[in-house]
Amino acid sequence: MLNNGSEFSFVSENVINILGLKRKNDRLYLGEISGFLAGSTRGSVLKVGSRFNKEFLTVNAYILNKVTSQFPVVNIDIKELDSLKGISLSVEDISRPSECVIICGSICFFTILRNGKIIGSEG
Repeated sequence: MLNNGSEFSFVSENVINILGLKRKNDRLYLGEISGFLAGSTRGSVLKVGSRFNKEFLTVNAYILNKVTSQFPVVNIDIKELDSLKGISLSVEDISRPSECVIICGSICFFTILRNGKIIGSEG
């Protein structure tokens, strides 16, 4: 999932374990709730690649037990989504709810977009 509203990227603990990736020593503190530290997490480096060519992106992501809940929250009928006709999707069946395992934040967001970052006259 792409999230240009977040500076950081996140990956699920399960992905790190399945791929056998090393954890980095740096930590991200996840904030405070009522004056108590909510927790901290370590990071890892992932190389995310295309299944269609040799391009890849190096992503520094912080590890979370769970990145998202399952979405979509209800089953959808793809045939009803005219706006998706003719578009190649990264997930073959988006009609079934599933869990997102990586969120790419704003640091890599515009690298992934094919047309790049478009900046208006006001910056």
